[in-house]
Amino acid sequence: MFLQKYKPCTSTLRFKQNIFKFYYNIQNVDKFFFRLLNRSGRSRSGFKILRSRSHNKYNKTYSINYNNIFLDDLSVITSINYISKNKCFIGLLKNSNNSQSYTKLIDGLYIGSYTKMINKPFKILFNIDNLLGSFMFLNYTPQNSIVSNLIKSNNTLPKYAKSSGTYLSIFNCYEELNIFILILPSGLKKIFSGYSKILLGRNSNILNKSVCYSKAGFNINNGWKPVVRGVAMNPVDHPHGGRTKVNKPEKSPWGWIAKKNK
Repeated sequence: MFLQKYKPCTSTLRFKQNIFKFYYNIQNVDKFFFRLLNRSGRSRSGFKILRSRSHNKYNKTYSINYNNIFLDDLSVITSINYISKNKCFIGLLKNSNNSQSYTKLIDGLYIGSYTKMINKPFKILFNIDNLLGSFMFLNYTPQNSIVSNLIKSNNTLPKYAKSSGTYLSIFNCYEELNIFILILPSGLKKIFSGYSKILLGRNSNILNKSVCYSKAGFNINNGWKPVVRGVAMNPVDHPHGGRTKVNKPEKSPWGWIAKKNK
């Protein structure tokens, strides 16, 4: 994947940059595809509670196999799919037991590459040329490696380094206590158990920070409306609106004090 630039034929195309997708490699499997309930910022009773939400035109998600249940043996990536700008690429896996599942792709994996699940210590394994994208416990990771999509020992879904381009680095480990100290993407250091599960490598879609849609209509179709400041409104629409600024506490659009506990 690489960035695609457009010729400035119009003013909206002048700064536009988007990720080039290989559409002929995309294969959608209907049994993993479902749509979320879209309320457009309204509550169950129909009242508008979020003014910065609109109808999501591309409201789709895929069921992803986070725990990699079927990866006891080798599995092959048969296609690559692209959900949205801020998410990783997902790959369709063809497992050795002739089943299929979606998984998050690691940077460096392409169509035809293999992934596996490692249930044994790294010193016992032989004849493994490529460990990138393998699903393993934190105990079995090689030294000076980066990991992502960390799942705690008591959880079933990843909670650290999930977004595109992020990773965790191993700072220190204590084998006697079975404790690892990892550096989070924010720079903080945190302690994790050695029985937590990880994906070896960095998340894909690293170029998402460089994407520029250059038009508000792209974000509106994805469910995000522009947010207008309350000072720029009329007194009917917001407590901050109209006339001149006054030294009063900040309020919500319904007149509630916004910073009461600060």
